[in-house]
Amino acid sequence: MKRSLSSGLAIKDRDTGRANPHRRKLHNFIDDGLKFVFPAKAGGITRGMPAAFAAPMLKGLLISGGEYIHIWQFAEGRDMGQSIEPLFKSVPEAVPKDERPTNILRLSMRSGSETSGRWALPVSGFLKGF
Repeated sequence: MKRSLSSGLAIKDRDTGRANPHRRKLHNFIDDGLKFVFPAKAGGITRGMPAAFAAPMLKGLLISGGEYIHIWQFAEGRDMGQSIEPLFKSVPEAVPKDERPTNILRLSMRSGSETSGRWALPVSGFLKGF
């Protein structure tokens, strides 16, 4: 929390002293900085679940410039593509249990062009519920 406050990603409420996210700066960090702090490591072609620009909530909005989509390796996945590591290794197992929170991580585009990264936040308007 101290790091978030000192970097400006969180601000203290004047009345309660409680730390709250600074939404604009947090969005800017996710949009521009996440790929530098947590770079996506591309792996081989494997089976898994769509992630990043191939996430289900972006279906039809973005397409791959190549032959394969980005996927999280997952034994029960039905799609083939180039594997990328999720931010947390346990996320692919969590998707079938509760898809909504994991959609946020699917949208964290840590690779690709600047154009594809710009789609992550506008498309994920449902984040306001968290």
